[in-house]
Amino acid sequence: MLKRLFPVSFLENPGTINQDIKAFQIYDSRISKYLFLCLKGLSPYILKQFRKQVTTVDSLRFEDFSIMPIPMPPLAEQQRILDRVAELQPDIDAYEKAQTKLQAIEQRFPDDMKKSLLQYAIEGKLVPQRKEEGTAKDLLAEIRAEKARLVKEKKIKKFKPLPAITDDEKPFDIPDSWEWVRLGELGEWCSGATPSRQHPEYFGGKIPWLKTGDLNDGYIKEVPEYITDDGFKNSSTKINPIGSVLIAMYGATIGKLGILKIPATTNQACCACELVHEMYNKYLFYFLFANRKYFIKKGAGGAQPNISKAKITNTVMPLPPLAEQYRIVAKLEELLPLCQQLASHP
Repeated sequence: MLKRLFPVSFLENPGTINQDIKAFQIYDSRISKYLFLCLKGLSPYILKQFRKQVTTVDSLRFEDFSIMPIPMPPLAEQQRILDRVAELQPDIDAYEKAQTKLQAIEQRFPDDMKKSLLQYAIEGKLVPQRKEEGTAKDLLAEIRAEKARLVKEKKIKKFKPLPAITDDEKPFDIPDSWEWVRLGELGEWCSGATPSRQHPEYFGGKIPWLKTGDLNDGYIKEVPEYITDDGFKNSSTKINPIGSVLIAMYGATIGKLGILKIPATTNQACCACELVHEMYNKYLFYFLFANRKYFIKKGAGGAQPNISKAKITNTVMPLPPLAEQYRIVAKLEELLPLCQQLASHP
């Protein structure tokens, strides 16, 4: 803190300064380089003196600075100190460079650890596989059967067959009990709509209406805006049930997530997934969270960055057996808070 607060420079040529800089004109120029070294180095002793003089507004008064005690050796010893420092300077510079690199690593570590945990989770490396939990192939068959039943009963729309997954689309190997799937297979995905703002009577009702700015990468328990029954009927939005997973598709919020704790409608910039069968919504949430940069990259290139519903539903995902999904989420929620604690305690 003090090294940043009190930078020191050696003036080689005459010059002027502003009111925030204190100039120390040395009566005997022979001691100037040693004094500069003392102030520049900010030894524990000098730091202690500075701390004594710093005011509550983080400033150093001239009168306090001028009476600050400085250890002063004989001139000959000053020169020997300067010579020794010059001799050691390459080692000092190397140490400072290494220290700077280490500090950068320490600053990145919580975020890097978080990314690693999420990546391990979706690669099947975070928790061990258990044979008694079955396979994702069985789970996928149940999901497809449930979707077919819902289509037959006209509870959901008939979906277009998704293309087969090629080997080139599989970025890493997964456990034998897992399966690669497209997100569109897991549930019904839909975007919302915005009732016409030209009709004030469409707003201020009792139906929660969520915008991408309301997504918080967590549970959505309330929203700031509501629409009326007329607003709902006169737009193409729909009410998404509790448990739906939401992802932002447009602009700076691409990839922002939420899980509904309340039934809610959304605007057109938000895509909601209502999962079928027993797929665990929090596993889907963490998969989407781990792949935020992927979706941001997918949305780049246009005047208005966006990812379409088709880009989302065609995304491939490694699917674990249902019981393993729950164990993965439990382990993530045990470990991710530790990353946050590391980030908040430098």
